[in-house]
Amino acid sequence: MGNVRVRDWDKLAIQCRALSNTTRIQILVYLYDNHKAGVCELAEALERIPSIMAGNVRRLENAGLITRERDGNVNYCYLTDIALVKRIIDLTGKEL
Repeated sequence: MGNVRVRDWDKLAIQCRALSNTTRIQILVYLYDNHKAGVCELAEALERIPSIMAGNVRRLENAGLITRERDGNVNYCYLTDIALVKRIIDLTGKEL
């Protein structure tokens, strides 16, 4: 297994769990296309309930896939690894 540390495997497992949900993948793709979005914007764009969307955003943030930054009353979400999301999109072989 080379020089991969246990911590790296744990991080990968957390990220894989975060990516095991279609809504969370859609959030990442939306942020890839739009660069930033608030939870309410994501909920509206993906036709989800805001409270459920907030839970999905939190899961992605805990996995280190997105970060949030407060601007006034809005918590904007940003991708932390654009290249990773690009690879996910490329793996599908089609537009999501």
